[in-house]
Amino acid sequence: MENKHPFLSHLHFAHAHKDKNICLNVKFILHLVVYIIQYNLIMKTKYLLPSRFKKIGWFLLLPCLALGVPTVINEWSPRFLEFDVFALFIDGFPNDKRLFGFIQNNVLNELLGILIIISGLIVAFSRESDEDELISKMRLESLVWTIYWNYGILILALLFVYDFSFYWVMMFNMFTPLLLFIARFNWVVRKFRKSAVYEEQH
Repeated sequence: MENKHPFLSHLHFAHAHKDKNICLNVKFILHLVVYIIQYNLIMKTKYLLPSRFKKIGWFLLLPCLALGVPTVINEWSPRFLEFDVFALFIDGFPNDKRLFGFIQNNVLNELLGILIIISGLIVAFSRESDEDELISKMRLESLVWTIYWNYGILILALLFVYDFSFYWVMMFNMFTPLLLFIARFNWVVRKFRKSAVYEEQH
């Protein structure tokens, strides 16, 4: 058998070693890419609540909305919910102007408002059971859509609604960002889950 030239043997070894290094580098890069994707998914959803909280949110939100709207429209204020409460920036009629102090107030509106906000946040920002990068994208797009529409409605109100009617617009505008987001995001996710793409993935 003919012996190979030492230089050729060294060259063959160098090529083999180089190929091994390339494979190791490719493997490292692939692992790095997977880690970055997983890290980004975690970072994108780290402020979301666990998915089990969503049912609790709906359980609170729907009855509060059902009770809150007629309460505000009909100005219902049950006497047993009237208390002396601590208040800031008191601007009472006619001459009761103070930085802070106690006033008598019916707390029904405040309780319903707080419950609607808290339950709305729970519904809006609880993870989906199948939360992934695509659903995170839908969440972000729905949030942007909500901001545009909410401030579009507010601009129209500033142009065309005046006097005491504008007070009602501003009051409801406290809740419209959450409610618009919940409606839009859930509609988009529901539509996606009915699509053929979702069926293929699951």
